[in-house]
Amino acid sequence: MTDVEALLRRVDGYLDAAPRAAARPVDAGPLRAFVSTAPWPYYVRPRPDLDLRAPGSVTAADVRAAAQVLREAGQAVAFEWVEELAPGLGAVLLAEGHEVRRFPLLVQPLPAAGRAAAGTAARLLDPDDEQLPAALAVQSLGFGAPGTATGPAGSAERDAHVPEPGLLEHVRSTLAAGRSVAAVAELPGDGVVATGWHTPVGPTTEVVGVATLPAFRRRGAAAAVLEVLVADAERRGCTLALLSAGDDDVARLYESAGFRRIGHVGAAEPRGPEPDRA
Repeated sequence: MTDVEALLRRVDGYLDAAPRAAARPVDAGPLRAFVSTAPWPYYVRPRPDLDLRAPGSVTAADVRAAAQVLREAGQAVAFEWVEELAPGLGAVLLAEGHEVRRFPLLVQPLPAAGRAAAGTAARLLDPDDEQLPAALAVQSLGFGAPGTATGPAGSAERDAHVPEPGLLEHVRSTLAAGRSVAAVAELPGDGVVATGWHTPVGPTTEVVGVATLPAFRRRGAAAAVLEVLVADAERRGCTLALLSAGDDDVARLYESAGFRRIGHVGAAEPRGPEPDRA
């Protein structure tokens, strides 16, 4: 097994373990559906205990069966997978009428060597931090305007944003339990302008939800958040951090912070409206 394959297998195992704190796994052949108990939905993933690299390892019938598990639970259908470990899954999903996307997959062994200090101050959030609603708002607004370009959404839009019902309470509970860690970058007079999270499971963690208010992009705020998150992961004893980037431009920013590409994450959702889940 090559070093890259070993990393891909480790990432795949983590991605199977991480949802279990807030989802119930249900196997459907070579696939595993995660039925969410959180305020957000989860997805179907290939089972990491199986070798699914050969053609025909996942069939259309497998895809339909796994999708039905989520539909019967009243949840939206979505699939995620490590492309290099299930290379035929994307084509099957396309043939079944799904929209398929791919994202760069990057990792950084920890402890990280030679991190450059970011120019913007960032800090971790406690579960009861009064800036947690602002962090959730920044995440929503940042992902609502993908990419790295600046945009109009700023402090006023952040302050007007209201978190979805139950989301704030759930996030506070995951922070209190240590299942996730949140960080923010703040600017004097502007408040929270960037945020991000990491979710440790054993010696591996995933950096997720790194977002900057579009009006404050290209000022180093996201880099400051990333630095704080990686440093916290090191303190917790993690030896590998992983993340998926929204596109190649975003991936290059992570590469400049010490991450390296090892593959791609696939993601798919049905095209058009989903059947009524009521």
